[in-house]
Amino acid sequence: GPYKIEFEIEIPHQEEVNSPSVWYFTVETAPVDKMPHSLNIFLQQIELKLWVGCTIPINSDHKLFANSRNKLEDFQDAMLTSVTFRERSDYPSEAYSIGFHEMNGLPEIYINTKIYQNAQGDNKYHSAFGKVFHGRDVIDKVASLPASSGQLQTEVIIKRAYLI
Repeated sequence: GPYKIEFEIEIPHQEEVNSPSVWYFTVETAPVDKMPHSLNIFLQQIELKLWVGCTIPINSDHKLFANSRNKLEDFQDAMLTSVTFRERSDYPSEAYSIGFHEMNGLPEIYINTKIYQNAQGDNKYHSAFGKVFHGRDVIDKVASLPASSGQLQTEVIIKRAYLI
């Protein structure tokens, strides 16, 4: 690595458009020697097309989350529901960085929509393993969709995710 993964997402039609819109963004991963375990899990998930059909339902104040709720059994069957341990790296958690977020055993990936700093003022997040380097406008578009209590009111679907 680093590796490049292209995501194709579908944003169902908005009032001003009659048909769903297909959009693309590309993630470049950190070098493999920086995050070997996380990247191994992520690349296996991509190869097995586990994220295909998943949704991006959450827009928190600084992150978009893609979750596997509707495909959890597929992740479980592949034994790829989570990383075994969290890696720390120098890869910063800044706008457009991507990483794993796990909650209640549900595999999720996040994309920061702005720089993130924890309570100690540190902007390094231990699971950031890549960054959106092409299609940032697509991430901005998804982040601008109407949301209520952090839940997007429009279902954004991951149609494809593949290594390029």
